[in-house]
Formats: sequence, structure tokens, C-alpha cells
Amino acid sequence: GREGIQALVEAQKKAASELISMHRAGMTGMLGMVKKEMSMVNLTDADRDNLEVYIEELGAIQAKKVEVLGDVRKALKRYKAAAAAARKAKGGGGRRGSGGLKLEARLKRRATQDYLNQLDLGANSDLGDLRFEDPS
Repeated sequence: GREGIQALVEAQKKAASELISMHRAGMTGMLGMVKKEMSMVNLTDADRDNLEVYIEELGAIQAKKVEVLGDVRKALKRYKAAAAAARKAKGGGGRRGSGGLKLEARLKRRATQDYLNQLDLGANSDLGDLRFEDPS
């Protein structure tokens, strides 16, 4: 009944709040990681003796980025599920529009997946394909 619909709407609001909080924290963390990466690149570019430490730290940072992106994606999926449940309970159906995701959302998802596919975080990673450009 009406109380069930209200509970679903509240669950959607909670999921939205969690998504925004997770995204904000993730972006703050990503910014810190990018700053650390730039420092690492500059130090290693100036002194190649740091290469082994650079490789280890780069792998750790890239793994953390993947983890952060995964956490944000999980929060986004939880929000979408809560929103669909609330729409369905209100009589609006589970999905908006017959075309599914909008083109922009599909392109963003593909770009994120392409980025993740480029990351080879295995123990035998070959970083030869990565290109770093001087920011100046």
C-alpha cells in the first residue's frame, strides 16, 4: 500500500545520498592519487634509480583507482535498483523510456570500461604501452 511506496521512496533517497557521498569521497581520493602520480612521474623522470619503487607504487595506485570506481559503480547500481523499485510501486514501470540508457550514459560506461580494460594489474604487468607526457 501507500506505506510500502513511501518506504521505497525513502530507500531511493537513502541510496541517492549514499551515492553522492561515495562519489564525493571517491573523487577526493582520486584527486589525491593523481597528485601523487604526478609527483612520482616527475621524480622518476628526473632519477631513473627510482624506477622499481615507481612501478610498485603505480600498481598500487591503479589498483586503488579500480577499487574506488567499483565502489561508486556499486552505489550507482543500488540507487538505480531503488529508483526502479520506487517507480514500479508508483505504477511507472521499472525503466524510463523504451531505448534504455541514453547515448551519453552508454558512452560514459564504455569509456570507463575501456579505461579499466587498459589497466593490467597482474603480477607480470608490462608497462611498456603506457605513455606519460610532461605536463609543462
